[in-house]
Amino acid sequence: AGIVLIVFAWIVQVEAPMGLPYALYAFAALPAWLMAQHIILQGAPSLVHNQHIVSKVFFPRTALPMSKAGVALVDFSVATLLFWLYRGVQTGLWLEGLHWVLLFGLFALYSALGLAYWIAALSVRYRDGLALLPFLAQGLFLLTPVAYPTERFASALGTHAWILYLNPFVAVADGMRFAWLGIGHWQDLHLLSFWVGAGLFITGTWALKSVERTLIDDL
Repeated sequence: AGIVLIVFAWIVQVEAPMGLPYALYAFAALPAWLMAQHIILQGAPSLVHNQHIVSKVFFPRTALPMSKAGVALVDFSVATLLFWLYRGVQTGLWLEGLHWVLLFGLFALYSALGLAYWIAALSVRYRDGLALLPFLAQGLFLLTPVAYPTERFASALGTHAWILYLNPFVAVADGMRFAWLGIGHWQDLHLLSFWVGAGLFITGTWALKSVERTLIDDL
């Protein structure tokens, strides 16, 4: 959180809209992103890292990434509580938007799980690809408008702005700022992010189940 504040507020000098303090603006979406990042980094390699268990005990393979999601959910809950207190002190708002926070938090959870499922399924045969996982997470962070307004990136893409919304975490970041601060303009392209997130979870679950038959031999 401190690094985000130093880099984007002091060095890049990103300004939050509507005169909001930059810390309040950026930290609104940060807990959800950190949860998603934890699920991806820890859940994706969970089959390979626990192959000694997978080869001896039969259980749903989705349980391993989900166990990492459980840990991330606890961290998200604590971070959300701290931000709720921070927002309350800064704005005097205490109960507004909490139902939206739960909704977009759940969407972030399932989108990250879907991506982790896909990577976990592919890593069974292409485990060397896991070395690229930290670069994928860092790239997703830069492509997700956590620390800057979505419009800033979308306007740079011009007529190809829809490409940005192929990232489901764009809807998560915009949704969290809408939930906590009541700012943001929803548009049809946000539906694209929602569909991509749902598609990742559904197809990722299928991909993980499809490798179960040959999982022990491949590992």
